[in-house]
Amino acid sequence: MNDGGFRPLGKYAPLAWHLKEAIGDECEMAFDDLETIIRSGLPKTARAKRTGWLWWNNDQSRTQAANGWLAAGWRVALVDYTEETVRFDRYARR
Repeated sequence: MNDGGFRPLGKYAPLAWHLKEAIGDECEMAFDDLETIIRSGLPKTARAKRTGWLWWNNDQSRTQAANGWLAAGWRVALVDYTEETVRFDRYARR
């Protein structure tokens, strides 16, 4: 496979690879599925509505964003803390 120099790093790289291979412009997943992909638990701050907005922020200065979804050309569009799901939207074709 020609990955065009795509080289995400760190704990959230498996998420970047997962999203890079996703079909369509939306990808919704349960927090538990995301934990399976990254082979690690999400921090408590990601699961809490009061603090989660910061953790799920589409900000390059946030490791999980820069090395996860943003690296693959996706952004967090919606987080449902009750259902514990996150929806990513593709913002750039890679």
